[in-house]
Amino acid sequence: MERVYARSHSRITARAGETFALELEGNFTTGYQWRLEPDAAQAAGLRIVDQEMKPGGPGIGAGGSQRFRIQALSAGKHTLRAEYKRPWEATSGEQLVFEIDVQS
Repeated sequence: MERVYARSHSRITARAGETFALELEGNFTTGYQWRLEPDAAQAAGLRIVDQEMKPGGPGIGAGGSQRFRIQALSAGKHTLRAEYKRPWEATSGEQLVFEIDVQS
């Protein structure tokens, strides 16, 4: 069973080869979405496998969540940055940082 982490989990431990999920709340009807980016120097250690948006309710303007499946590729300490913004705007909304400790 895949482990699922939320915004409150700023430190995540995984094993090399393991896939886990990061689920972040948002409201996509406003145009905002989460974008994940591994630290450039450590990008080879993590791979974003896929992502999906899950609606939170049936009403217009209802929030939801965005789930990213991430595979830990190599042992070491990796940094994953999340930014909540509209793709067409230069300014960003919220920013989160996750420290991923991948063990062999």
